[in-house]
This record gives sequence, structure tokens and C-alpha cells, in this order.
Amino acid sequence: MITNTANTHQTHPNEKGSIIALVAIVMTVLVLFAALSIDTARLFTSDSEHRHNAEFIALSAIEGYYTADFDPSDSAETRHQKRLQSAIEKAETVGGYATYMTLDSGEIVKSGSLSYPNGYTVDGVHNGNSGVIIPGRWWSEEPTETCAVYTEGSSTCPCLDGAWRGACFEEVDPEDSAISAFQVDLKTPDESPLTLLFAKAGGTDAESIGLNARAIGSLTPRRGMFLVDLSKSVVAETHLAKALNIADPGTQRGFVGYELDTSSSSCPFDGANNVCPNDLSCTFLHTEEDDTYNNFFASPPAYARSLDDIRGIITGPPTRHFKDDYRCYSVDYLDKSTATEQNIHREFLVDVNWQNTSNTSDYYVGPQPLTNILGGIHTAFSLFEQRSVRSDLAGVLGYDRSSNIDIRTLEPSIPGSDEFTDMKEMFDVSNPGDLTAKALRAQAMFFPRPDNDPVVGGGANNTDIRGAIEVALSKLANESSSATAENFIVLFTDGITNCVRSNTFGARGVDGKYCQNNEPVYNASVTEVLNYADQQLVPRKIPIHLFMFGNDVSPHTFLTTSVDKPTVCMGELEARVRGVAYYKTGGTLASASSATPFYTANQISDLAKKTNGFFLPIRPPCKVSGVNTDVTATLDAACATKGVGYVKGVYTPTAVVVPNFTDGSGRLICDPKGRTQDQQITEYMEQILGDNPFSLVR
Repeated sequence: MITNTANTHQTHPNEKGSIIALVAIVMTVLVLFAALSIDTARLFTSDSEHRHNAEFIALSAIEGYYTADFDPSDSAETRHQKRLQSAIEKAETVGGYATYMTLDSGEIVKSGSLSYPNGYTVDGVHNGNSGVIIPGRWWSEEPTETCAVYTEGSSTCPCLDGAWRGACFEEVDPEDSAISAFQVDLKTPDESPLTLLFAKAGGTDAESIGLNARAIGSLTPRRGMFLVDLSKSVVAETHLAKALNIADPGTQRGFVGYELDTSSSSCPFDGANNVCPNDLSCTFLHTEEDDTYNNFFASPPAYARSLDDIRGIITGPPTRHFKDDYRCYSVDYLDKSTATEQNIHREFLVDVNWQNTSNTSDYYVGPQPLTNILGGIHTAFSLFEQRSVRSDLAGVLGYDRSSNIDIRTLEPSIPGSDEFTDMKEMFDVSNPGDLTAKALRAQAMFFPRPDNDPVVGGGANNTDIRGAIEVALSKLANESSSATAENFIVLFTDGITNCVRSNTFGARGVDGKYCQNNEPVYNASVTEVLNYADQQLVPRKIPIHLFMFGNDVSPHTFLTTSVDKPTVCMGELEARVRGVAYYKTGGTLASASSATPFYTANQISDLAKKTNGFFLPIRPPCKVSGVNTDVTATLDAACATKGVGYVKGVYTPTAVVVPNFTDGSGRLICDPKGRTQDQQITEYMEQILGDNPFSLVR
């Protein structure tokens, strides 16, 4: 007989109890692990939030410090104290909006829970409930003296152990006004539920379980190159040249500089006087200069006034300049624009006096728009000084066909240095009678060179914008820590770039360029510039802020109705977003020497658009009854009346023509806010450089 034994095992009652107990234990462990995993997830989430909150607070502290309100009459010490107070208030306000998962619901960083600036000890132990804010300086690069020369632990080196091992934060006394960064250390408050949970579970101190986060907010170093177009247009408003084909010799205007033929004249080389103010005995190396200078005073009296102030900025009688405003300077420089570098010696009469010595109230402010451009650079340098950060740098480059004349290349320098101060002084145009700054500019050859300049085989007064940007980019790239700085280029130009590197149009010169003032070469040159920007500037995120000046290339802005706000005129930002042709083009290069503006030059505005910079056309002020007037309300009313044009859902801009303020194609011919040209440049510089960018450096 076969017996089935498959189910012969019997379960005892006590075994059932063991299984239930085991299941209960396992379930308890699983629940505990689940809880632990949930709380661990909370821990990691809280850690991330903790770190982000530290970053927000650090940025808020540095922003609060540099945006504090104070009275202009306050002492330096009072200003500093107000800045410190503003920093802590801003930090705690932002911290107050941060709700940590590690705190009870709704609990915030309370006032006083961040110790600052004396609420921490030398060893860095926090005694604020939520953390500490420490003022200091961020060193993105090693000091000039190099930390390697210091003994270990030397206090002279900014980093903790007196040795340079990379960028570091240097803590400073809160009374030290040289603050450019704040370090924020946050910790989990002792009463945090998460801290208490893990403390109880692990049988340890709550303080040792807390989360910690550190962030450093600093002003970002700025590295800027200012490029000044020194072709004829830079002085065209006051020194219209013979090259513009003015028919009547009696109305001929002069150049800002004349190259002297020393075989017939003696030059003192120091700018002490004009060697030929009263007669026609001086000769020059260039025929057009000789004719123009001597025809200044073809009719008596010998000191007849020559140039009216055509800018319309100064009220009262016209102010003019005189023949003896020119002074003689010797110029020595290295020209790197040719295949073989050349050491050059030249002598120029340069218009630098700018006032009638017999009547000091009767002077003009200087060659325009060059004088306003130089004043704008001086404003920029002043802004650098006011909010200087370690590693800030600024340099200036004067260019025409060549960008490689050493005396025109003012190397990037640190605010406060002797080199920086000299540059700032050079561009100070606030005192028309100050010969010191003018002499510096003359000796650096910041004036247009003659068209048939023999040094470059002719055509010196042509314009190579790409070459200028190349040199500027090389200067910025050569500086240490350039990758962590905010690099930018400010370009002053009439927009008529007319030098190419292609052999398409003819044989290139000894400098490897073909330059010609005609439309095909201009178009090819613009293409070269924009391609270079695409390849070199856009990937590096270096903006070009483009100032455009000169009667030859204005008006620029196309007046049309806003889509976003149909009651006003469209602004540039909206035009960029919508892809609207905000700068009207048309016309030919041939019109550049006539009364018709050279509209095609507006193509160069794409430089600003491509690189995310500002496009800043400089125009004469709009006037009502001869008075500079803000006419934006009038223009907005005209735009509102015109309405918005659509074709199949696509916005089509329609010209809004306003007599006296636009031409017949809707292009603005004056500044709508009624600002003078120097006011426009100054305000734009403040827009570009008024605020240091704040960034997290760690």
C-alpha cells in the first residue's frame, strides 16, 4: 500500500506566534527604513535648499551694500556704515522669505538670527542661530607680488595659510571700506525638526547633525576696451574737410591736424606754440592740407573767425576757433600695421587750444563728435573708480585703417593705477582751456591722419572695424582670469568700415588689406566684421556696445508703433524680440559726401544685436522753437494714431512720419528726449557701467 506523506506536517500553535512576531519585526524594520529613506530624502532636499538660500542671501548682501542710499554730504565713514546696515537688512529680508524644509512650517530666518558683522569669533564659530555673514574681498587671481614670496602663514598673502592655491576669499574687518564680497555660512537651527529627529535616533548632539551651506557673493570684475574711430567723421561736425567737395573756398573748413613739412618750418615739438599762425609760409606734406590750412584766412583780417559751432548745443552767439588754436607736436611711434614694423617720427600742427586767448569766454569746446566721445570715456573711467573691484581693467584703442599704432593703444589698466589715472586725465574735456590733457591726446595721435598718409601708402583715413575688434579681443584674452570677468567692448564709429582682407577687389596693401570708400567694399567689410563677431565674440559672450555718430550715417531709428503697447512707439528691445527691422536701411555710399545720409551704414548695428550689446545712435537734440525739448509724448501720440499693421498675423512695421523730428521715411533725425550729444553719451555710459554685476564666485 502506498501512503501519501505530502501533508503529514502539522503546525503547532507556538509556531504561529513566532511567524507573526517575525512578520511584525520585519514590518517594523521596513517602516523604519522607509521613514529613514523619506527623512534622508528630506535631508538631501533640505541640503539643496540650504545651499540655494545661502547663495540668495550672499547676493543680497553684496547688492545691498552697493545700492545703499546715503546723503551726498555724508562722510566716507558714514557712507560705509550705511552700506553695512543696508547689506545686513537686505540679507535678512531675503533670508526671511526662505522657508526651509528643516524648519517647522512657516518658520523663517528671523531678524538677528544671522550674526553680522561682529557676531562671529576669530576661529569662525557661529554664534548666530542661523549662521553668519562675513565681509571681505574675493581674490580671483594672485596678487601682483605673488604669494610665493611670502613665508607660510604670512598675513600679507590674502589666503588663509599665506600661500596661493587658487581663488580665495579674504575676510576683512567690518570697518574696512575695501569690501567687494560677502561670505554667507548657514547652519540648521538647533530647533529644526530634522536635526532633533536624527539627534534622538542617533543619540548625538543636535548641533553636530545640522546642515551647513556656504556661498560667496562678489562684484564681478569688468574688463573693457573702448575703441575710437579716428577717421574724418570723428571731427566732421566742426572740421569739414576739403574732401567733402565743398565748392566755395571761402567756406572751406580745416582738419584737426596738419602734418608739417619741417624743411620749411621749425617746430618746437612741445606744443608751446603754433609755428605759422600769421602768414602762409608754412607748407605741409599733403597737398590738400596745405591748400585747406592756408585758405582758412585767404581774406583779412588775419585772425578772422573760421568755424561756426554747427552743433546747436551752446546757447548765445556762435562760438568759433582760430588759426592759432593749432600747436606743434612731435610724434614718435611704432607702427605694427605693416609686414615690417616701422619706427616713425612725424610733426603735426594739432587743434588743441580751443579758445581765443584775447577773449577766454569765446571758445568752442573742441572737434566734434570726438570731444564728446572722449568725455564719455572719461565718464566711464570715473564710474570704474567709483565702484572698483579687484581685477577691473579698462583700456582704450584709437583706430582707422590701422589698429596697431602703439601710442594709440592704451593698455588695459587697473583703476587707481598711474596708467589708469593718466588715461582718465587724457580724456578729461571738462576744461576747454586745459592744455595738459590736450597735449596728451595730441602726443598719442588721437586725431584723424591724412588720406594720403605716406606711412601706409595712402588711405590711412579709411576704417577697419574688424581689425580694431581683433586687437581689443587679444588685449582682453591676454589678461589673467579673463574667463571669470565680464568682458565687453565699447565701439565708437561712423559705421563706414571699408577695409577687407579679400583679393576680390584688387591687390592688398603692405598691411594685408584692401581699403576703398565704395559700396561693394563697404558691404564686404561689414560681412567680414559680422562673421568675425559670430566666430569670436558670440561664443565668448562678449557684448559690443555700439555708439554710432556722424551726419553721414544718421538718421537711424525707424519710428513705428509698438505691438505690446499700441499707444506708444516701439522700443529697441521689443524690436529685437519680434525681429522687426528697427533700423531703416537704404541709400548708397555715394551719398555719404552729400546732404543725403548714408543709411546703408545701419547694417553695422547687427554687431550690437548679435553680441547682445546696446546700439546707441548719437543724434542732435530735438528742438521746439529752437529750444532742446523732450518730444517723446508727441512721438507716442503719432504712433498711437498710426496704429499697428498686420499681414496674416505677422507684424509689419509702418513708418510714422512726424515733421521736424523724422525724415520722410520715418527715421528719427534728432534725440527724442532733447538731450545734447554729450548728455546722450554720458547717460549711455552710466547705463553700461553704472552697476557692477553681482555673481556667485563659490
